[in-house]
Amino acid sequence: MSPLAADGIVRQTLGGEAERLGKQLDVDTLKYLEEAKSCRALQIPAGQDQLTAMEYVAYLGIKLDLEPELAWLAREMLAAPMPPNAELKVSKAGVVYFHDTVNDYYTIEHPLTQRYLKVLERQRVDLLCLGTKPSVNGLLFKQPDMLFQRQFRNLQIPCQSCGVMQSTVKCNQCLMSFCGSCADALHKTSLGPRSNHTFLQTACGSLCSSCTMKKPQVYC
Repeated sequence: MSPLAADGIVRQTLGGEAERLGKQLDVDTLKYLEEAKSCRALQIPAGQDQLTAMEYVAYLGIKLDLEPELAWLAREMLAAPMPPNAELKVSKAGVVYFHDTVNDYYTIEHPLTQRYLKVLERQRVDLLCLGTKPSVNGLLFKQPDMLFQRQFRNLQIPCQSCGVMQSTVKCNQCLMSFCGSCADALHKTSLGPRSNHTFLQTACGSLCSSCTMKKPQVYC
């Protein structure tokens, strides 16, 4: 066989292999896009610089108007440290994705998603069981405190951690009000994202949620 013929066979083989790989990449890309449509994804809304508990509420599929008792799961997932081999990254569009540094793999699924979804499923079963007992159901907390905090930003309430001291700060990410001691204990020594949370100082005593200047005389 002449060198030219041999060269032609080599080129044909390489061309066929490249075409096969190209088609396979196209198939894999389509599969990824189809999977991404139904995947849960975290995204930082415009105007925010980091995730809040509300984003995790939507990510886990918690309905605050129906199951406000489960809001603690979103806060726990927000505060949970990343696994040792995972890194949280944010795209220019605000979409949060995660990098597996060991396998060099990128995904939009939070590394702890399946763990918290299992806990959420178990908690929903427990709430369903408790709801069948009227004497116990009346003791369950039914106030969606995250929505309450968003609607009444300036209302002074007791610390949501200790429940004893009056709150002096509100965490913009946890969407909870804390006294100074509880805020420091939960955030300053945190090994997770809580150490980067920001706070809003609350006034000493309640303020009207409408004018934000006078003390309220009635509560609606």
